[in-house]
Order: sequence, then C-alpha cells, then structure tokens
Amino acid sequence: MGKTTFEMRKNTIITIFAVMAALLIGSAENFGQKAGITGGYSVVSESNKAVVDSANFAVSERRKQTGDKTLKFVAVEKARAQVVAGMNYELCLTVNAYSINVEAKAVVYRDLAGKYSLTSWKDGRCSDDKSGNEIENETVSYKGSLTFGKTESSILYLGEESGDYAAFCFLNNSEVGRSILEKCKKGGQCEFTGKVDWEKPCKVPGLNADLSAAGWIVSTDSVKSFSGGLPRFDPAELVKKLYNSERAGRSPFFQTGDRSLVDEYFTGDLAKLIWDDAVSSGDGVGALAFDPLFNAQDTDITNFVVGKTQMDKVSGVATVIVSFKNFGKSEKFSFYLEPDSGNNWKITDIAYEKDLTLKSILSDALPAAETEN
Repeated sequence: MGKTTFEMRKNTIITIFAVMAALLIGSAENFGQKAGITGGYSVVSESNKAVVDSANFAVSERRKQTGDKTLKFVAVEKARAQVVAGMNYELCLTVNAYSINVEAKAVVYRDLAGKYSLTSWKDGRCSDDKSGNEIENETVSYKGSLTFGKTESSILYLGEESGDYAAFCFLNNSEVGRSILEKCKKGGQCEFTGKVDWEKPCKVPGLNADLSAAGWIVSTDSVKSFSGGLPRFDPAELVKKLYNSERAGRSPFFQTGDRSLVDEYFTGDLAKLIWDDAVSSGDGVGALAFDPLFNAQDTDITNFVVGKTQMDKVSGVATVIVSFKNFGKSEKFSFYLEPDSGNNWKITDIAYEKDLTLKSILSDALPAAETEN
C-alpha cells in the first residue's frame, strides 16, 4: 500500500529539519568549535570572519543608536556562539570612543538568511574567563544615590572615573528592600554588596537617561550608608526646566534682577559670563543678540524634542541633545552638563554647530567689551 499524502508531507518536513540541523552543526564546526547543543554557548575564534563581521555590525548599529560618531571597532577579545534558529554571537569587544579604548559586551543574532541584528550592548569590562552562570552569580559592590518610590526604589550609580550611569532596583517590602531601607535614607549615598539580576528590566520613574547598565538586586551581603549624595535627578530634566522657564517668563537670560536664576542652571564660569554680558549691555544689545536656547532672533518652533541623557564613559560629562524645527529648518543642539560641588547638575556649555558654542560667543566678546570700558 502506498504512502498517504499526510505521511509524505510529514517525511518531507522531517527531512527539511534534518538538513537545517546538519547545516547549523556544520556551520558551528567551521568556526573551529565543537558542535554545541542547541541553547548552549561554545567558544569560537576571535579572528573568524563571521565573528569579526558580527563585531563590525554591532559597533555600526551602536553608533546609529547613540549618535556617537567617534565610536569605532578595534578588536574582538573573546567570542562565543550559540546554535539557535540561526546563530547568536556573544562578543567581548575593544572599541574606541573619543580617542580612548574601552571595553563593551555585545550580543548579535544572525538569522538563517544571514541578516544581523544587535540584541544587546553593555558598556564596561567583560568578565575574565567566566561562564554565563558565574557572571550571573557574581557578587558586586556599588555606591550611589538612593531614589525612593512607593513600592520600588533604586540606587543610582555614577562612576567618578568611568562615567558609567547605572540603576539598581529593589522592592521596598522585600528582604533586600528592608535591608537597604533600614540603613540608607532617601537622597543619601548607599553602598550595597550583593548579587544582581542583569537580565530583569529595571526602570526608574522620571529617569530618561541612557543608562550604561541596569538590574535588580536579588541579595545583599552588606549595606552601608554615607552622607551626601550623587546628583539626584536626570540631567535632561534640567534642560527641560530651562526651556520651560522661558515659556513662563523666568528665563535666566537678558535680565539683571536675579543672579540666582542664572546660577540655578549654569556652572560658575558660564553663569558669570551670562550675567556680566547682561549687566554690561544695559538697555543695549550684548554678545547675545539672539535667543540662546534656539540660536535665532525670530522663532517659529515645531517638532521640539529633548533627547535622552548620554553619559561620557571617560569624563563623566552628561550630554543632552535638543532637536526642533525653526521656520521648518531642522536644528540640533548639544547641552553639556557636570555635577557641581553640591552634586547638582549644571550646564557647562551649549554647542550649536561646529566650533560655535554659547561659552565661545560670550568669551570672544570679552576683549571688545573691556576695550570699550
């Protein structure tokens, strides 16, 4: 008796899956690794073409996501591959940003058609020769500002040297939460030593920053409280507040009635330049013959967006990009911010275009003003 149509289709499907499995296993062997079990990672050569192609794609995609044109691929330090419906590549990379080499970890997925996609990217050092389980169970220690919520709270870490900006969340009414809140106060600095789940999403309400890393604290070995604290709000919020102050008629520019309005937003040196320009110009026009928030004398603003905070991993300087259209023309400015001595974010400069910044405009006008006086 001949095979039924159903049996023939079933055999065809089984054959197709067998061929696909053979191709995937053969592909893994070509990378210089042993054929791995689906779902597990195996070490692959850092110099393999598919690995290098994945690394170049990861850096290119990250450059698009962040807008950081200085980001360049340098080398693959370690690589592992996972056989799935396609391939996952877990890469430890050396990249160059702002002319400085730093490390990053990326996961790239290549589907059966050979199309790449960036699954994840984390700035910072890759753990040395550790398996995935060892990394997940690693004990870490971080100190940051405690941000308190009704049911969930977090510790915001800002690396003084690396510039990394990270958030560590926990439930208030949990063993971890109670151990932290018993020792640390809202707004103060809190240091914990324990284990973190890096895969569980951690979001801080009102924080719009581009975080280097985020995770949930799953256990604590110790908790310590320190006086003082890191900046307790998102730098982008200060930029939004500055624009809102102009709409509300309380702009720090072009006024000599309240110096504190200027000091609220800008670092000491820039605040002095802004204030002195307003005072010296009197009823006339000073160096700022335009609206410094829009770099124009006349405005018709549409499509206004304050972007996410981006942290420089080397200097710790925060960058907030503001974009909009003025009379239909696209504009994009960069606000640079740093913490002051009181750990409050302050604007150090506004970059309008190449070599033209708020500080340079005010500084270049100083000699002329001094000569006139």
